[in-house]
Amino acid sequence: MSFRFAPSPTRLLNVADGRTALLNWLAARSHAGAFILRLDDTNAEQATPEFAGAISEDLDWMGLDWDRTVRQSDRLDDYADAIARLREGGHVYPCYETPQELAAQRAVQRAAGQPPLYDRAGLALSDAQRSALESEGRAPYWRLRLRDTAFDWQYVVHGPIHVAPGTMSDPVIVRADRRPLALLASVVDDIEFGVHQIVRGEDYLSRTSAEIQLFEAIGARPPAYAHHSRLAVPAGSAPDALTLRRLREAGVEPMALNSYLAKVCSSDPVEIRQNLKELRRDFDLGKLGRATATYEAAAVETLGRKFVHGMPFEVAAPRLAALGLDDAGMAFWEAIRSAIDALPEALAWWHIVYEPVEPVIEEPGLAAAAADLLPDGAWSRGTWLEWTVRVANATGRSGRDLYRPLRLALTGRGNGPEMQDLLPLIGPDRAAARLRGHTA
Repeated sequence: MSFRFAPSPTRLLNVADGRTALLNWLAARSHAGAFILRLDDTNAEQATPEFAGAISEDLDWMGLDWDRTVRQSDRLDDYADAIARLREGGHVYPCYETPQELAAQRAVQRAAGQPPLYDRAGLALSDAQRSALESEGRAPYWRLRLRDTAFDWQYVVHGPIHVAPGTMSDPVIVRADRRPLALLASVVDDIEFGVHQIVRGEDYLSRTSAEIQLFEAIGARPPAYAHHSRLAVPAGSAPDALTLRRLREAGVEPMALNSYLAKVCSSDPVEIRQNLKELRRDFDLGKLGRATATYEAAAVETLGRKFVHGMPFEVAAPRLAALGLDDAGMAFWEAIRSAIDALPEALAWWHIVYEPVEPVIEEPGLAAAAADLLPDGAWSRGTWLEWTVRVANATGRSGRDLYRPLRLALTGRGNGPEMQDLLPLIGPDRAAARLRGHTA
């Protein structure tokens, strides 16, 4: 059982592409199936190795692994074999119109209030007429002959679809330069690699009936189809604002994005998951809805905060090390994680705890008295309460009037992690020096 994600390496992936990739990955892994990355790179003028590399980087960042990479540019012989079989079976026919002639034909149809459909002129040509056209230097392009009867199919998410006869043009599957178009190449690949179900956006819905008929013409059983709803970008967004690269550079947590993309437009609530294994446990394509949603950056940011707050130390440790905090231990992480919105903010608290800080002394008398009352012995989480009770009894201060000046003196900040967690990390020497107004 295989699923595939099939981007064209002609641009950077955006969040909508990421959603399609994630849904396919979840479907594959939920069924113990294979996940294939297929690069639709037959468009040699636009496809580049740089974009192909960026696709791999984006999927890696999301945490999506794949079982094999397929490049359509390596499979041109297979597509040529397929078109030869289709010609032998009478499922395709050659056409000779130029792009300009086709455009003029569509313009006339629109002016007459008719749908711009191909008139099957190529199907009516005799052998002699074809030879004459080719002697003029015209090379044929090839169209798939669609059935002349109604087409009905059952789609996951969208339900039953009915296509009346005569409402679609016979699609072009091979260009005049013999290059296969996406319709042919995609179907041949899906047959070759045993794709069980095609999961993609609803913008592909209109071409699916032709695709299914091409499967049948080649002699293969069509896969199941699930067309998920559209994920729109907010109005006024810059063209590249929601590329996965831009989100990665902005510090978006990949699991926050995954948690959002997997559940938006579904019957499940959008909730943070700590890893992909958790996310796939209750994954079901049947829960996807048909309504269009607009990407909400604020929702992903909220999920990102929840992800960081719930991140266990064993997950945080290598990421802290990547920030240069190789010595950050569990106590430090447990102390600060609930007070930060994103992992890089841990750097600032590391500096505050372990490196010289310029204290903010609002009330020198209170700070000096507090320094004299610092407890002896080993410090623990209970030291803050023990100490502040002493200071309160000695000075008559309580509540905000007590805690804020002490926090400012010790950290230079008016808010942050719980002081009962920070104080043992700061330690007696630094605490005493800072309370006395020294940089420490």
